[in-house]
Amino acid sequence: MSEAPLRVAFVVEQTLGHRTHSESLHAAVDRSHDIDARWVPVPFEVTGRARALPLWSNWTVRAGTRARLGLRRVTRGWRPDLVYFHTQVSAVLAGRWLRRVPAVISMDATPVQYDSIGAAYHHHAGSPRAERAKWWLNRRALRRARAVIAFSDWTRASLIEHYDVDPARVHVIPPGVDTTVWQPRADRDAVPDEPLRVLFAGNDFVRKGGPELLRAFAGLGLPGVELHVVTGADVESAPGVHVHRGLRPNSEELIRLFQRADIFCMPTHGDALGIVYLEAAACGVPAIGTDVGAVPEAVVEGVTGLLIPPGDVEALTAALRTLLTDPARRRAYGTAARELAERRFDAHRNLARMLAICRQAAQGRP
Repeated sequence: MSEAPLRVAFVVEQTLGHRTHSESLHAAVDRSHDIDARWVPVPFEVTGRARALPLWSNWTVRAGTRARLGLRRVTRGWRPDLVYFHTQVSAVLAGRWLRRVPAVISMDATPVQYDSIGAAYHHHAGSPRAERAKWWLNRRALRRARAVIAFSDWTRASLIEHYDVDPARVHVIPPGVDTTVWQPRADRDAVPDEPLRVLFAGNDFVRKGGPELLRAFAGLGLPGVELHVVTGADVESAPGVHVHRGLRPNSEELIRLFQRADIFCMPTHGDALGIVYLEAAACGVPAIGTDVGAVPEAVVEGVTGLLIPPGDVEALTAALRTLLTDPARRRAYGTAARELAERRFDAHRNLARMLAICRQAAQGRP
């Protein structure tokens, strides 16, 4: 007789890059065949009369309330063996669920870390009293979870240092990309007369460092170089700049742009990790990033690319010039980037590990 499927309620934020994680997780659950899943999407948007409610402007209140209502809805006549929360924001007000049902929480950054990069998101820390309450609520939720999945070593360190989470219960599993789809262009070296292409991808153009990249590109003065910008923002036209709008995540056109790029560059002011760096690595493209958040785990300085301080146009110009004028270094960094993607950022392998952690947690193991 086969075992009954594991019943899991997945509570997943639908903000920014978390939508991509939600879609990938859906696909992984569908592939597993041994999980009976119920889904609670937690949208960020505020609509209608709710805009007038003072507390409803607080994301923790909205996420927590929507998570609780969603869990109540999907568990009528169905009891989960485990609840999976992504991120901890949706778990903060779910104390009853965390007490009654085993839980796994995954996250890309802790609140302390978000505060450290929050200015780029127009986020500012609250009063000392509010911050103390926020810390206590998050610490309680994280310590009640059977297991916590950190998307990076950077996040793991904060969970242990700032929230007293048992290191044995913290597992580092990055979200990853599908390396069978995101892969190097087969004829990359067969078209030597093509222009050199620098690629940027980011809808939040200002936060991702788009204006600095435009200034750096304008100051390069190198012939035969193009800048391709994937964004939904308004970008002023300039010589050599090509703007691509309306591209869907994982679309063929987007993947082709990555595969044809010689350098990926996103000089972000604030990111926890940045899936686009992983997509570039999987395509064997060297990258230029900034030393913020866990970006140095995706762009390894001097191995898969170069890191610069955020907002430093002079350093960005120098990094672009270094890679654009050194094809041997580009090839070496690109090869190392693909190897890193296969070893650490393979989505199929990493999502399977996440689901394995869920099975262990349901059985009482961290």
